[in-house]
Amino acid sequence: MSELPFFGKTPDPLRPLTPHQLHIAKAAIENPGATSAEIAKAAGLKDPVKSAAHVDRILAKPQVRAMMISALDEAGATIEKTARVVSEAMDAEEVKIFHSEAHGIVESDPHTDHQTRLRAAELSMKARGVMDEKPQVQVNVVTTLTDEQLAQIAAGTAHPAQFVQQGPAA
Repeated sequence: MSELPFFGKTPDPLRPLTPHQLHIAKAAIENPGATSAEIAKAAGLKDPVKSAAHVDRILAKPQVRAMMISALDEAGATIEKTARVVSEAMDAEEVKIFHSEAHGIVESDPHTDHQTRLRAAELSMKARGVMDEKPQVQVNVVTTLTDEQLAQIAAGTAHPAQFVQQGPAA
């Protein structure tokens, strides 16, 4: 293995986990979708909020990631099966159910489930590394409009977007 100047050996993804790393990895697997602070709490760390960054560092270690992937594969959550689920979710439809005294239970026709489809697309993009974990948000800030600007908008000679200032990405 190559030596790193300050840290010794390159991390080995096959190196066994410490009991602490294993405890945090198990908490992450048992709490899918949990935040780092929630994982810290589930792992019994003293101050979950302050420990969130520590949990992130542990979960980013190659040997921890390798163990979690292995555990998922052994449980049947292979990358192929996960990809199929995401693919199927991209075609999701939903049926709304209504109840009225006059007609009883009525189902709507199937229609696009946009929320599920967008979540599936987001997961696919993140898995491919083309989307950041934290979405970038652009904020439009409208300044106080003058009477002249309002008159232009009302007359149709100007569009409100002309008076919008672009804010910094959040």
